[in-house]
Amino acid sequence: MTMQTISTIANRANTIGKVRPAHRWDAFQRLAETIDLDDISQLDALACLYSTFAPKATRRKVTSAFEWLTLAINTKDHRHYLHNVHVEDGVGYATDGHRLHSAPLPDMPDGFYDISGVAVDNGGTFPNVQQLISSVMPSRFHMLTDNLGDVVAGAERDKPAEYQALNLDDHTAHVNRRYLLDALRLCDGDGARFGQETLNQGVMLQLSGDRMAIVMPVDMSRVEQ
Repeated sequence: MTMQTISTIANRANTIGKVRPAHRWDAFQRLAETIDLDDISQLDALACLYSTFAPKATRRKVTSAFEWLTLAINTKDHRHYLHNVHVEDGVGYATDGHRLHSAPLPDMPDGFYDISGVAVDNGGTFPNVQQLISSVMPSRFHMLTDNLGDVVAGAERDKPAEYQALNLDDHTAHVNRRYLLDALRLCDGDGARFGQETLNQGVMLQLSGDRMAIVMPVDMSRVEQ
């Protein structure tokens, strides 16, 4: 690339001004249609751009089951097989190792999907979520809105965090409040039920639309307050 080319691009960038993330993503997609994906150098260059311009999971408005699933993804995790939504037998799953979201996706074929809903070759093996779900299935569920306890301030990995107390019959479970709020994004807690069989097991949430979430509890004795 010559300096004249760079100058032309820079001048055009100044003319366009600030570009919204969605427009950047559209531009990237147009560029992707022009390259030779069999040319490894071109593919690597495009992959570098993808890491910059691909849509990121944010606190955006969630309007679909798929978007809700992506809230449980952590694309910065070193375990690349957790970076995508996994669909199996018409059900989608997403997890970051601390929580699991599950929702029906009857129109999506089995496989891995990025947060834009594009099928990808993940190259990994998704965790055995069915085994996890079976292992934490509570014998009784409670109405969430009737059993919310106090919100406790603390720290998680040296960052400020809040923990929501959930009152059960014989004990209280604490979960990361942001994880709980993410799980409720499509229903605001209306009709949501939760349960936890034993103190150290995941808290299971039954949600509208046949959706389900599991949030791992927090040991409050280890949380700096």
